[in-house]
Amino acid sequence: MMNWDAIGAVGEIVGATAVIGSLLFVGFQLRQASSIERAKAQRDLLIQAANWVSIPSASEERFEAIRICLDDFNGADPWHREQFHSWATNVLLLFESALYNRDDKFVHEGSFERFEQLVLSIVSTPGGKQWWSLIYNVIGTDVAQHIAARMQSTGETIPRWDELLPQFALNAKAKPG
Repeated sequence: MMNWDAIGAVGEIVGATAVIGSLLFVGFQLRQASSIERAKAQRDLLIQAANWVSIPSASEERFEAIRICLDDFNGADPWHREQFHSWATNVLLLFESALYNRDDKFVHEGSFERFEQLVLSIVSTPGGKQWWSLIYNVIGTDVAQHIAARMQSTGETIPRWDELLPQFALNAKAKPG
């Protein structure tokens, strides 16, 4: 016959095993939830990027406004500047989200680098530089400092937007009409 001390010891062993098992299960669930959140953040950014890429093709006027402002933002009329500002700010906000999500390990480094390159390629154009000098003090300090530091460290090695996609260059052939 077992005494009360033995029964208590068995109970403590069973209880400790249950607690350890519960902690392992909770740890597994937390890891799984973290993986799901990373995948959702990555997917959300890519969906937003796909929407952003389609902005210039939404209308010929918007496309032309972006082309003009990539070359000379300051010399463009207010409507063209607003169209460009909206388009460029959209990608800047995508980059900001990628920056913060990267810091929290929710975005792959390769995706972050592509968003960074998008912004750098836009602000490397003559008009992009003019726009950047205006927007620099309006956006978050950490984002502005990151982009400014990357522009300084990369110099002229980042291809300009109108070099990556020649159809955005002002000297590109007009569509047949």
